[in-house]
Formats: sequence, C-alpha cells, structure tokens
Amino acid sequence: MASRSRAREVADQLAEIIELRMSAGERLGTKEELRQQTGVAMGTLNEATRLLQERGLVTMRPGPRGGIFAATPDPLVRIGQTLIAVRGNTTSIHQAAGIREALEPLVAVSAARDRTREDVADLRRLLRAMGDLIDDDEGFLRANWVLHDRIASLIKNELLTSIYLAVHAVLKEELKSIVPNTKSRAYKEIRLEIHRDLVEAIAAGDEDAALRVVHAHALDVQPAAGDQAGSSGAAHVTRQRPAARSSAESRLRKGVGTH
Repeated sequence: MASRSRAREVADQLAEIIELRMSAGERLGTKEELRQQTGVAMGTLNEATRLLQERGLVTMRPGPRGGIFAATPDPLVRIGQTLIAVRGNTTSIHQAAGIREALEPLVAVSAARDRTREDVADLRRLLRAMGDLIDDDEGFLRANWVLHDRIASLIKNELLTSIYLAVHAVLKEELKSIVPNTKSRAYKEIRLEIHRDLVEAIAAGDEDAALRVVHAHALDVQPAAGDQAGSSGAAHVTRQRPAARSSAESRLRKGVGTH
C-alpha cells in the first residue's frame, strides 16, 4: 500500500512538471533517468508511469531515442478519470446531484427538439411503468432514473448525453445501497404528474414548457398538509417559473451548441 501511495505521489509530481513546464512531445527521459531523479524503486516508477498514461499525460516510445514523452490529455479522458476518482467520495453524491440539476434544462430542451415518434412512445411506456410502481418507494425511484436516462439518450448532442449519463451513473452508484425514505403517495403523485408534464412537453416539441417543468422538478415540492389527490389521482401543484432565464438556457433557445 505504501509503495502504491508513493507511486501516486511521484505521478502527481511528474504531472505538475508536465502541465506547468512542458509541451506535448517533449521528452521527460527514460525510465532509468526518471528513477534516478525521483529516487524510487523501478516498480514504483512503473506504477507512476502507468498512472500518468491513464491520465493521458505521457506516451511511451521505444528505441534508442525513445523514452517517456509529455502528451496533451483528451478532455473527455480527463472527465472520465475525474468521474472515476470521485466515486466513493463522501461529497460526490452532492456534487453529482448539483451537476445533474444544472444539465437538466439543457437535456430537456434538446429532447424537445430532437425527439422522434418512437422516442415519445418509449417515454410514455416508461412513465406508465413509473406510475405502476407508485406504491413501491425503491421501484418508483429506479423507474424515475430509467426515464431520465432515456430522455438523455434520445438527444443528438452526444457529448451532452455522455456527460449526463456519466454523472447520473455516479449518483445512482452512490444511492443504490441506500433504502429510500418513505414518501407519501400524495408526494409521489406530484412527482409523477411533473414527469408526465415533462414527457408531454417533449412529445409536443415545446421547449418553453419543458423548461418550466424542469424548474418545477428541481423544486422537489411537497403536498401541503390536508391536500388530497383529485379525482384523476394526481395531486395539484402550483408551478412558478423563475423570472430570469439562465445564459445557458438563452443560448439553447437560440439553437447554440445543441447539435
């Protein structure tokens, strides 16, 4: 364990040198040269090199003029490594939830713009499945997750889809071993109604309506004391849209960066 920790320290030291002082393609040296410079055993240096390769910070070249060379990491690789690193972190669930909440408006608008008839039929099917599980707290939550993942998967912006699904995966991973708190049926009926509104806004291609529903979704509204579900089985909720639209939402309305 100590050797592994030492390897990470060496990798971090070399990463700092690469990122602050070197350009892509510059030679750090051979493994033996770096071993002598760092003063560690070859096994420790090999582990440090492996960690740097995983981060996309170095490449290996064989031959007399070979060795270890600085590289420019792919931003997507860095995102992936970060998502892996935060798993198990006590703050990761809050971070993931915050990022997902920030992405929801972008996903909703893109889904309203990109949906097909087949997508809409699938979303309505998943919504019915969610409704069927309204008396099962855990099942209701997991059906909710499936619906959100399906909405994200239908949009044409592959980068947005990938980031959303990766962040959501971190959130689900952290929550899967936690038994959900018991929610009242009235509360779950409100959540179901909000998701129904979201699916119908996407089906209609109504981007403004999709944004309004996303804002209602983020409020996590609770039924007032004494409120009863209506004859339709759906509890009533008053939704108020924030007066100001975020810059990201404004860009989306103009069609910037969504395809």
